[in-house]
Amino acid sequence: MQPRLDIFNVLIFLGVIQGAYLSFFFMVRKAGRNLPNRILGWFLLSISAMIFEIFLCRSNFIVKIIHLVDFSEPFNFLVGPLIYLFISVKLANADRLRIRQYLHLVPFVFYLLYSTLFFLQSPAFKTNAFLSAYHPDLPHIPTVVFIDPDPLYIKNYVNELTLLQNVVYIGLSVHLLSKAFKERHLSFFSSRIHTLSWLRNVVLCWILAFALLVFVKLSFVEDLGDYLTASYLTVVVYAINFSIMMRSAFFRETVLPQGDKYEKSSLTDELKERILAKLQQTMADEKPYLDDSLSLPALARAVAVSPHHLSQVLNDSLNQNFFEYIGRFRVEEAKKMLSDRANINLKMEEVARRVGYLSKSAFNTAFKKHTGMTPSRFRELKTKSSSEIG
Repeated sequence: MQPRLDIFNVLIFLGVIQGAYLSFFFMVRKAGRNLPNRILGWFLLSISAMIFEIFLCRSNFIVKIIHLVDFSEPFNFLVGPLIYLFISVKLANADRLRIRQYLHLVPFVFYLLYSTLFFLQSPAFKTNAFLSAYHPDLPHIPTVVFIDPDPLYIKNYVNELTLLQNVVYIGLSVHLLSKAFKERHLSFFSSRIHTLSWLRNVVLCWILAFALLVFVKLSFVEDLGDYLTASYLTVVVYAINFSIMMRSAFFRETVLPQGDKYEKSSLTDELKERILAKLQQTMADEKPYLDDSLSLPALARAVAVSPHHLSQVLNDSLNQNFFEYIGRFRVEEAKKMLSDRANINLKMEEVARRVGYLSKSAFNTAFKKHTGMTPSRFRELKTKSSSEIG
C-alpha cells in the first residue's frame, strides 16, 4: 500500500504543524500563565492530534507506524468540554478551575483508559482496523485476539457518543454566552464587546463543525469522509492564528509623533463635543475598558464614529492617546476594587485581569504611572487607613 499525497493531505498536514505550534505558544510560553490560554492550547493540541491521525490514515503513512491507529480517538471526548471550559473561565476571569469543573474531563480520562484494551492489540489487528475504516474493499489479515478490545461496545458507538456529547456542550455554551450578553443588555449577535463576540464566533464555528460531522458520518462509509472534517478543522486553526496576529501590538495604532496629522480633518468643535459626550456615556454605561482585547476600532464602533475621528477627539480634547485614556479608566476601576475590604484576599493578577490587563506587569506599570505607587502599596495604605478609622 503506497503512501499518497494530494491537496487535502497537504492542507491537513500544514494544519497539524500550525496547530502544534499554537498549542506550544499557548501552553509553554509566557501566555501559558493565563488559564484560558492553557485551555485553548490543550484544545489546539487535541484537534491537531485528530487531524494528524486523519492525515496518516488518508495518506496511508499509518501502515509504517501502525501502532498509532486510533491513538487520537479519546480526544473526541475532550474537545467539547475544553471549549465549554474555555468560555466559562474567560467569562469568569478565573485563574484556576474549580474542583467540579474537572468532572467535565472524566469521559476523556475514562475512554483513554478504556482504549488501552485496543492499544494492546497486535499490529495485524490494528492493520485490519485501519483497512475497515479507510479501505473496506481490501481483505483483512488473519489475526488472533487475545483480549476483547471493546467489552462494553463503546468503540462501536463512539461516533454517536461524540455527537451526543457535543450537543450537550454546545447547549451549555450557548446558555452561558446568552446569559453574558443579556446581563450587558446586548443582542446575542452584537459586536460591541470583542471578547463576547469572539466567544460567540467560536461557538458558531463549533456548531458548523458539528453539522459537518453529522453530514460526513451520514454520507460516507466508515471514515472515508473524515478528510472534510480535518480540512475544516485546519481552517479553524488558521483562523485562530489570524485572529492572534490581528490582535498583536504590532498591528495597533502607532504612538510615534507625526506632526499635525489632523490638519485636514473635517471634524468641527461642536462635533468633537458630541463625540466626547457619547464616549463618556459609553464608558460609564458599558465599561468597555474591562475587555482586555479592547482596541481603538472596537471603541470607535461602540461610539459609532470612525477610529480616526475618535483618535482626534482624544488627542485634541483630552490630550491623550487611546492607551492613556483606557488606562486611566482601568486604574480607577482597580482603585475601587483595592479599596474594598471584601477584595482583601484577591490576588493582584486577578485584579489586573478583571480591569482589562492581560499581565500583572502591564497593570503595575499603568497603575504606578497614574497614581505614583504600585497597586500593592495602594492596597496597603487603604487597608491601614480603614483599620485606623475602625
